[in-house]
Amino acid sequence: MEDDRLKVRGLGVEINHVPEHDGVRVARRSDDGFTIVGVVVASVMLLLALIPAAALLEATVRVSGDNRNRVVAANLATAQLENLRSLSNSTTNFNAMAQQYVGNTVTSTQKVGGVTYTIATNMRWSAGTFSSGSCAASAAENAPNLNPVIQTTVTVTWTNQRLATPVTESGVINPPYGAYNTQTGNLSVLVQNAAGNGDPNVQVSISGYSSTGAMVQGVEAASTDVNGCAFFANLPVGNYNVDLSYEGYVLAQSTPQTSASAPYAPTWQVTAGTTTPAQFQYDQGFSVQLPTSDNNSMQVAQEFGLTLSNPNLTKTSGVLTYPASTFSATSSVGSLYPYTGGYTYWYGTCFINTSTSQYPFTTPSPAYAPSAPQTTTQIIPYYGQISATVVDTTSPSTTSPSLSGDALLLQPVDNGSGAACPNPQSAVTAVSNLGDASVAAATPYAPYGYFNVEVVNSSGTILGSALTFLSASQPLATVTISF
Repeated sequence: MEDDRLKVRGLGVEINHVPEHDGVRVARRSDDGFTIVGVVVASVMLLLALIPAAALLEATVRVSGDNRNRVVAANLATAQLENLRSLSNSTTNFNAMAQQYVGNTVTSTQKVGGVTYTIATNMRWSAGTFSSGSCAASAAENAPNLNPVIQTTVTVTWTNQRLATPVTESGVINPPYGAYNTQTGNLSVLVQNAAGNGDPNVQVSISGYSSTGAMVQGVEAASTDVNGCAFFANLPVGNYNVDLSYEGYVLAQSTPQTSASAPYAPTWQVTAGTTTPAQFQYDQGFSVQLPTSDNNSMQVAQEFGLTLSNPNLTKTSGVLTYPASTFSATSSVGSLYPYTGGYTYWYGTCFINTSTSQYPFTTPSPAYAPSAPQTTTQIIPYYGQISATVVDTTSPSTTSPSLSGDALLLQPVDNGSGAACPNPQSAVTAVSNLGDASVAAATPYAPYGYFNVEVVNSSGTILGSALTFLSASQPLATVTISF
């Protein structure tokens, strides 16, 4: 060998010879092996490459499983709809199915390939195919051929569904020939909010009575759909009460609310072969918050009560009146329907909406409060101040307790003639005891309007009075009462 390599000619192969120095074999650089660090680095790089691949594989398997479950769920939903349609082959079967399913959510389970599927079926009556579809249109048609049908929704969920959405199938089930009774009718209930949109998920309950008061239909309930419609089919002829129930909601026609649900009309008459419409305005209530009384500046004014006005309040001649006891504890009035036009308001209740010159005498018009569902509007009604001087001329000496026990009252009146209010209101005590002297002064606060300022003794006898008024142009009225 010429050097440290052995050449095998003709084969193109070289065999290296490791040289020796002093008997010690020295390794060449080309014969170096992998170090521990190199092995660790290589392993980490391999893991970094395999982790995303494993995640991708897992996601692929999961999506494949979800797709398989959705296909099974869709088949189960379709099969449920077809099974229900098959029950409409006879009047007896159809009526039994309607009694079981309509207004209820009926669930069942089925296991396929180790996965448990839950099948939820919901049915509700809907206006028939002869209508244009909406609750309002169906009710307005009131047509004898408005034969109701059953709107059916089947929703299927399954175990380990994770983020996958449920499968939903909807369809219409038509009653078989002969299922309709010509001696029954339908009731279509439309519930809308203040903006005129349908109120969904409102619980509607009805009960029917004959002209003699005998019950012809027990309580039946249904929830409104996305259009705010609840349809009650095949009802015995009679007069029906309708109640609505949804927490925090109030009816426009029955404001202020005295109960959680109250119909704005006593009954709706269901007649044979027709659909009777019933329409409600129903929305979340709002409140008005009065200022807190301070240093008597508002306290006496508030004692005259509060009036709210809106032309839609047809049941109460356009106004709502509240005595001071209504808001004395919380300084607020709630459960008001949020009319889009809002309310005008003022202290005092001596008012009739149909007259132009009634109390309160206000310039400008009464203050305005906007309204919106589930809100509280801060309001500060107008009020002024009466400066009253009381002189008892019957007392020979100012040291005599001539006014002791006498009170100063403010009696609202209709106008400058001193006529009584169309909506009578009791006088408010401004000062309960004028003191021991024969001359006394008082400066009570009162709403805008006309007042008889009266001095009354302990027996209730009026000793003297003076007529005055307060307005934006005359916020301070001065009177002297001598007797």
